Amino acid sequence: MKKKLLLVVFLMFAFLLQAQTHEFLNINGDGNWHNPANWSDNSVPDASSTVVIPDGFEAIVAAQNAFANSIELEGAAILELNNVLHLTNTLNISPVGNLKLKNGSINGGVLNNQGFIRVTELTQKQLTQVTINNSRSIILENTGFLNLSQVIINNELGATFEIIGRSGLLNNNIDSQFNNIGLFKKSFDGASPSFSYLVLEFTNEGTIDIDGGEQLLFLGLDVLLNNTSNGTIQGTGILDITGTFINDGTISPGGDEVGTIDFVNVFAASSSSTLRIDIDTTTGENDLIRFIGSGSISGNIFIPPIDGPFEVGEQFTVFTAQLGLDSCTLPDQVYEDPGFINDIVFNVLCQPNSVVLEAETIVLNTALNDTSILFSLTKNLVSSTAEILVSSNLISKNSILSISDVTGKQLQNVRILAEITTLNTDSWAEGMYFITLVGDDKKQTVKLLVQR
Repeated sequence: MKKKLLLVVFLMFAFLLQAQTHEFLNINGDGNWHNPANWSDNSVPDASSTVVIPDGFEAIVAAQNAFANSIELEGAAILELNNVLHLTNTLNISPVGNLKLKNGSINGGVLNNQGFIRVTELTQKQLTQVTINNSRSIILENTGFLNLSQVIINNELGATFEIIGRSGLLNNNIDSQFNNIGLFKKSFDGASPSFSYLVLEFTNEGTIDIDGGEQLLFLGLDVLLNNTSNGTIQGTGILDITGTFINDGTISPGGDEVGTIDFVNVFAASSSSTLRIDIDTTTGENDLIRFIGSGSISGNIFIPPIDGPFEVGEQFTVFTAQLGLDSCTLPDQVYEDPGFINDIVFNVLCQPNSVVLEAETIVLNTALNDTSILFSLTKNLVSSTAEILVSSNLISKNSILSISDVTGKQLQNVRILAEITTLNTDSWAEGMYFITLVGDDKKQTVKLLVQR
């Protein structure tokens, strides 16, 4: 008797599980979520239902609210929302699946997107108590505000969250946040430049990229834009910030190309931040950060390798502050891509309303079969030791190497006794040094950079 009872209970439980699984088969051919005939068990899903939309099918929520415990978009399945979706647990979107949010809202649940989410049409939309984990693509295109309440958006590494035209994220409370590790892009819609409001807490560990003429507005006293040490802000658009801006990361006008980026109201560059400045000497153009306001600047300057000729003393304005610089705490000198053997050093000139780079030269390592070269360095950039190669005909002439710092103070004299002379630089402070050798009525000076 007990065995029969257990069997009955098991069968009833299995039946209930089967009843809670709804597969969308679009039998009626209208794509209507609310039509019972379109579902595998001839009933519309409820809050306890596990919903499956198979590859190639499209379900449309329009006439009334929809409910589900969980939803699986398989293959190239499509779910279009024109009304409210109440989700208890998860909505999983396959790598080629699509969620279209046109005129609807989502209440609750976790959206795991490996495919595509597209928010379109200028209508009211709301996300409430939703977490979005995006690992591929989310696009907001001329959709106005997407209203958020207790929403967390995680844009993961390799993913893209793109705002095209007039769209934005409006936090209805103070508890929605955007965590970016991938690419967050503000794009031109091809018609006219536009602005987008981001009224929420935004943490950037990836890249924020703004097209030319486009504006991102981080507005509100409770708004935070935190560009972390791993984050990059780039492009040729405009950032208008009235909230709090923390910048420990990189600002790169134009990205990999020369360009100008504008900041309005608030600018920040901490001591650990980096300004990435591209210089194109063939066109005479360089990256520029323009700040419409007054403030301070600090941190480091990184200059990628430079192609083309330049002139000693040539100046490049890389930062301007329309209302003046309160303070400027930058290195006195910076070097073209210090990961390589340098051929250019720049003096950093802090001026009342700008920062200017002034070019100098570093003698490149040159083969000693060039009779005009008395000596060379195996590397211009060193940390603990420097090797000096000297022409053999100078060894017997009591030639002396003189080492001095950037102030001209002489630090050391070294007599040349062999073709290779090694200098121990462990005790030297980081910075630029001048090594001078006189021989055969010739004088040569080479710059050495010590960096650790």
